[in-house]
Amino acid sequence: MVVVIRPSRGENVLWETFGEVINCAGVTDGWRAYCIFPVLQRCWAHLIREVDAFINKPGGKELPEIIHEKYRALKDFLGKDPPPSMEERKQQKEVWDREMAELAERFSKFNELKKPVTYIRNGLGDWYTCLLYPGMEPTNNLSEQVIREHLLMRKIIGV
Repeated sequence: MVVVIRPSRGENVLWETFGEVINCAGVTDGWRAYCIFPVLQRCWAHLIREVDAFINKPGGKELPEIIHEKYRALKDFLGKDPPPSMEERKQQKEVWDREMAELAERFSKFNELKKPVTYIRNGLGDWYTCLLYPGMEPTNNLSEQVIREHLLMRKIIGV
């Protein structure tokens, strides 16, 4: 894991850190700069917080329920014993990717849900990347725990 603390989260920080050829995967909250990674897993914890924030809007109760259930299904699938084969993982990713696209389309009729629906759409294809990379987490919680202390220090010393 690499920790770089800079005043910016811009793409230039990533290029400076990783060089001209970025050949690694990232688990991301969806910040646009991270799209330079060739392999992305969008963070389910961020998605859950995003949809939960709209629970009092029309359609906003059902969307979080579905997202929470999808996350539980993902965790259950990843926790199977014995673990699913790579072929099973690929097939499941195709099904779930399609379902996420359908979900975004279904809830796009609710104007009040534009922000979470856009968040889902922006991550289409990247919500289930962890299925193809055993050991990859579906959230960036571990990364955020690692940088928490560094960010606090940055705030204290004013960098």
